[in-house]
Amino acid sequence: MNILGPDNPTIELTVRAEITNAQLARRFNDGLDTIRTNLVIHEYFYEYDGEQRIPQVKDHYLHVEGKWIDSVFGARLDDLCRLPTGATLGVPPQLWRILDALFQFRTLPDLFFPAAASRVGEDIYFFRDSIATTRNNTNQQQIWLQRIVHKAPDLVEALDDFSNSKEIPVNVHPQHLAAALIAFLNALATPIIPISLLPTTDIQDPAELQAFTRDLLQRLPAANYNVFIYLCSFARQLFKDKEHNQLNPSKLASLLADACLPPEVIAVEHPQRLLILPVFTYLLTTRTL
Repeated sequence: MNILGPDNPTIELTVRAEITNAQLARRFNDGLDTIRTNLVIHEYFYEYDGEQRIPQVKDHYLHVEGKWIDSVFGARLDDLCRLPTGATLGVPPQLWRILDALFQFRTLPDLFFPAAASRVGEDIYFFRDSIATTRNNTNQQQIWLQRIVHKAPDLVEALDDFSNSKEIPVNVHPQHLAAALIAFLNALATPIIPISLLPTTDIQDPAELQAFTRDLLQRLPAANYNVFIYLCSFARQLFKDKEHNQLNPSKLASLLADACLPPEVIAVEHPQRLLILPVFTYLLTTRTL
């Protein structure tokens, strides 16, 4: 049957485009790319030649354009901290909103490190397994974003709202919240801790560890410093409930690495990731700095 026949002269199409590549989102945010493509619809139908039915195909070409609305995924920290009124916040509102939502689940033992067999644990397990098995994984940002876009689209839509007028869904699974946190931070235009500030040698001496940590904090850009300290404070709060959530400084240091390191060194066995973990552990457990 010809779908564009006389009884049906028009059809309605719904096109959904998902941008799950943080680098591409960054280019759209910066106005370097536009949403423009061509769709080809193959229409299959039959024509009759007497009693013989002859299959036919007709191609319809559609030109599609879209208007890009700036995304928080792939945005710069400075832009995220700047309100429409011109005022500047210490941390992006998306960050404190998702941490505030996560805080109510702080006693869950599998919030950030779930078993693969749990209800949505296979999603988080997939992320961590990807990190663990892929050295120098520059596509990690895209993997996290793809999974969260498909698994919790309402959550992504709420976080991606620059005006912050959309509430985080109340029924979203806490482990999807945890994964969205990592996806959001991984997708930033620049990592929270630049690769130039990572240690190049193993630091074990307590005095050297303290000196390096102080120097790291002093050299972080203002927005990066605020976000990093905010995340460390959240991790410390999680540690207070260690008897329930079973989190220890080593796991929390690994969580900070997932959130703050550049994608090229985020792999679990990457040397520079391993070198920064004692610094994170020290920062989470020290009382003096």
